[in-house]
Amino acid sequence: MAYEDVELPAGGLGSEYIREGDYIQLHKLMSVAPGSDEQDVRSLLGEPYRIESMQSGQAWEYNIRLPLENDDVVVCQYGITFDPSGDVTETEWRRDVCDLVFSTWKKKAILSGAQVSAYPADVLFGFNRSELSPAGRHMLADTAVYLKASCCNPVVSLVGHSDRIGSEDYNQVLSIKRAEAVRNYLESDGNVEARFQIRGEGERRPLVDCVSDDGVSAELIQCLQPNRRVEIEVIGPLE
Repeated sequence: MAYEDVELPAGGLGSEYIREGDYIQLHKLMSVAPGSDEQDVRSLLGEPYRIESMQSGQAWEYNIRLPLENDDVVVCQYGITFDPSGDVTETEWRRDVCDLVFSTWKKKAILSGAQVSAYPADVLFGFNRSELSPAGRHMLADTAVYLKASCCNPVVSLVGHSDRIGSEDYNQVLSIKRAEAVRNYLESDGNVEARFQIRGEGERRPLVDCVSDDGVSAELIQCLQPNRRVEIEVIGPLE
């Protein structure tokens, strides 16, 4: 995929050039590779901000936030090309610095054996709640111990997810509050030194789908339980 850089004076940049970018967990970025199909990419990265049709297939583009060593972030354009059958043929970062940052964190993740865990929100919080329960604190204790043993200020990604019960806006806020509650608990131990990335996915990335003709029933709530979760990813070398 060939990117064309466009130089404009700062005053000539319109609002469409201002990109916040999405924070996507490293293990999901690492999972996109030649041979992945469109469904795989959507489930890992979500919807692209732009899709371009080409004679040889399609090109998708994402805006992604990558953490830097100095607690800052860089927003990078990430391109994925597909062949006519919908399989990934190539991935590319637009800027060399983005490729370098991604490669650095990828190497750290491989060397440290990056830990990725998904915790059921109903155990952490109770249904439709965002305050950590005693059982939730107990469940997160092992993660706190893991962070205490780590060095070099690791990056910890916390992503909250909800089910589809309730409004989309409500579920988005709830998922963020849950991720923040986990961060606050881990930060409350003065011996934990880490940089936290917080994100709420709301109901956008379900693991299961359940059909119900009876509105919100106990059976539907139970069926949708896997969708209510907080994903934790720790990246960084260990001593």
